[in-house]
Amino acid sequence: MKQLSLSLALIFLAVAMTGCGGSTTPDVPKPRAVLTIAVSPEPLAFSRDFWTGSYSSTFQVIVSETNGVAATLTTISLQFIFGNSIVYTLTAPGGSVPARGTFGGTCNPVVPSLFSEMKIVLAGVDSNGYSVNVQKSWFFTVSTNKLEARR
Repeated sequence: MKQLSLSLALIFLAVAMTGCGGSTTPDVPKPRAVLTIAVSPEPLAFSRDFWTGSYSSTFQVIVSETNGVAATLTTISLQFIFGNSIVYTLTAPGGSVPARGTFGGTCNPVVPSLFSEMKIVLAGVDSNGYSVNVQKSWFFTVSTNKLEARR
């Protein structure tokens, strides 16, 4: 009987101590990258080619990170939209955005048809493993032989 009591006491003690030594504070979530998209020059303008009817422009796309977490962009897409339809898409490989830094490049899109919205879409992952999906749109009005972004 003493052996049974001793065995039960040891099992109870073993079970009671399994919770000891562990952290009692909850895991704090890691921060996420916060990315912003800008273009230069602002406002954007696309010129119309009289012969082809296409619209073209040259501008810089600047991606900035503001939360101290680096990100790797797998793709950068420019979507040109008219009404509810995407009429043209350009997709390029991304790059690295350093923590509190910038990444960017020059774009020279030639869009074969009229559009009313240009959307830049970023996709990738930050250095803490969170997905990155950021987008920003510019809306355009038709002016004499060009499209101008509305302010």
